[in-house]
Amino acid sequence: MEIRQLRYFLDIAQTEHLTQSAQNLFVTQSTLSHGLRQLEQELDIQLFDRLGRGLRLSQAGRPFACTPPARCRRSRPGAWRWPT
Repeated sequence: MEIRQLRYFLDIAQTEHLTQSAQNLFVTQSTLSHGLRQLEQELDIQLFDRLGRGLRLSQAGRPFACTPPARCRRSRPGAWRWPT
């Protein structure tokens, strides 16, 4: 896992669009897509649900997108929970 892949993941989680995230990160859409696939393969989980032209965090991807305190809250020490 590389910092670059995490930056890609977090931006995609925020925008929910590869094109917008590619523009934000100054990379091509194919570079971004490839980096995301590598991360998903390394973690062996699908981080996003593909919805036509958009993406939405999958249930498995939500814990990785939590950036406290704005999007998550602690349910116990050391664990972050997606808001319901």
